[in-house]
Amino acid sequence: MPAVNGKQSLPTSNGKSSSKLNLRGLWHIFTVFGRHYKKYAKILAIAFVFMLLTIGVGALTPWPLKLILDYVILQQPLPEEAGFLNAWFVDHPKKLLFVLAFSILLLTIVDAIFSYISKFWMSSTGERINADIRERVFAHLGRLSLSFHDSSRTGNLIYLLTSDVKQMKDILIDMPQELVTRVLTILIYSGLLLWLDWRVGLLALATLPVVYWVSKVYGFDLRSTVVQRRTREGAIASFISENVNAMAVVQAYGREESVRERFHEENNASLRATLEGLRIRRTYGRFTDFFMLLGTCTILYAGGRFAMTREILPGTLLVMLAYVK
Repeated sequence: MPAVNGKQSLPTSNGKSSSKLNLRGLWHIFTVFGRHYKKYAKILAIAFVFMLLTIGVGALTPWPLKLILDYVILQQPLPEEAGFLNAWFVDHPKKLLFVLAFSILLLTIVDAIFSYISKFWMSSTGERINADIRERVFAHLGRLSLSFHDSSRTGNLIYLLTSDVKQMKDILIDMPQELVTRVLTILIYSGLLLWLDWRVGLLALATLPVVYWVSKVYGFDLRSTVVQRRTREGAIASFISENVNAMAVVQAYGREESVRERFHEENNASLRATLEGLRIRRTYGRFTDFFMLLGTCTILYAGGRFAMTREILPGTLLVMLAYVK
């Protein structure tokens, strides 16, 4: 979000913003606006707990399928530490099948409830923080000098109070939530993959550096296009505001065609910046999907060979594929 004095960060000469500068900017945003967390600390804490529960339930979801495949259908013996359950698996397979099938439904319902509570409370709190920040910024604008308002474009200030403030929810709520969810999910699933079979687990983790490299390369370009799009949209908002307010003068001097041509240029520039950002996001998404699919195929082949030689059970391979996806 640009500073209140109208200045904003621009990409470097090669079109890429340094990660150090971005981290410093994020730290400045959290320093300035982090105090808005305090008012909603309890709600955010509860939402965070349900987010952790959602991750835990997600890790458990594939296991009933493994138990059904390995110990009900294939009737494999249980591990020694769970050997006392062998009698139940052998004597009551149909009842066990019903229990495990019902547990899949139960886990899905619990996951949906936990996810709803976490996401709804996080998102609703983010909207409340947005409203608080908008009031704070508007009050700050009212305290600034007349010279500032004379030198600032009205459209940029309107864009600041509408579109830019909305993005604060992405920075203060959505980004930390997404970061924590992804990091914990990767750590938990990686640990489980290595625990199930360290060889297949290492093959799965081998794709992570490649995905990180793709994210780093396309992340620089994406940040540059975001800055350009923000600049263009602010210019359009200012152009519309200034010319609508002065439309009587524009018509009096017969400048309608000239104004329309200028707007056409600004609008096309904004469209080009938006399309460039869309292209980069879609390209990044396809590359990421490809490498994830490559990892899945590698695990399927290697795990399948281990399952054929009875080194791992088929249900174990099923759980691993679920974690990779």
